[in-house]
Amino acid sequence: AMFTGCRIEEIAKLKPDDVRLVGKRYIISIREAKTKSGIREIPISNAIHHVIAQRILNSEYLFPNGSNNTSGNRSDMYSKRFGRVKTKLGFDSSKVFHSIRKSFCTKLEQAEVPESISADLVGHFKASMTYGLYSGGSSIEAKVKAIDAVAYKIEQGEV
Repeated sequence: AMFTGCRIEEIAKLKPDDVRLVGKRYIISIREAKTKSGIREIPISNAIHHVIAQRILNSEYLFPNGSNNTSGNRSDMYSKRFGRVKTKLGFDSSKVFHSIRKSFCTKLEQAEVPESISADLVGHFKASMTYGLYSGGSSIEAKVKAIDAVAYKIEQGEV
């Protein structure tokens, strides 16, 4: 989520077939989303390339421990696990998994990524006639440049 801006359910539903290699870069296809704008392609950051490379070989889903509830959602278990981890780290109930999506958007804005490219990455509707109605969307190259502008400082160092 930190490097894609994906919603938790979008991540939980990813399958190896949703990943393709273009040059040296993995691209994930979000085929099931909350909205029509959510159907999109996202380049994978080099920071997590090795994770995707390993996971496309191992199971039916990239994140195989998802739980299918009666609504068909696979993310419940991951959401609960996230809640336990963030509480252990000292975060309160105001921080939820979706907060990561907000942080991703903030990182894009701070890197001066044009809003139209950010919208294409996170699957937001574009209201303008020019980009919202007539455009086919941002190029993979523009999305790669935007993804590469996102970095985080974590305990082990720069990611």
